[in-house]
Amino acid sequence: MSLGQAVALLEQTSARGIDTQSLLATCQQHQTLARRYVDAYRRYCWPVRSITDLKLAPFHVLATQGETHLAKDHVWHMETLAEICRADEQLLLATPYLVIDLTDADSLAQGIQWWERLTGQGGACNIVILACRDVIDHVSTSLIARIIFPRSFVNVHYL
Repeated sequence: MSLGQAVALLEQTSARGIDTQSLLATCQQHQTLARRYVDAYRRYCWPVRSITDLKLAPFHVLATQGETHLAKDHVWHMETLAEICRADEQLLLATPYLVIDLTDADSLAQGIQWWERLTGQGGACNIVILACRDVIDHVSTSLIARIIFPRSFVNVHYL
């Protein structure tokens, strides 16, 4: 059963005097979030009839001739790829990113504002977080990502 069907049935049930408000509110919220997610990813879907219709937004360099780049930090990858993307801006899109220091309240606030502005317009982004190693050892990085960035396409990288 789809969320739309569940909402319709819960509304019908509520109209008959049966209390469904809590479940109905939850399903309506999930329906709204699902629509927002679809709206966000549809911005990245379009018909491709030729190579000129392709758009690539790389965010990691695995290797180049004779060298792997797995040990390099994410800022290096983003800067290197931005330079490569400038060679063909019709095909290659540099992904916006921001470095945030979790130990600095101003940096964190600026990061949140930047992220909300970019994702509020439907954009995708990368966020590079500088954090103390012991913080990352004791707190789940996915938990931090859910607390700070709960609602969009975002790649979070910890240094």
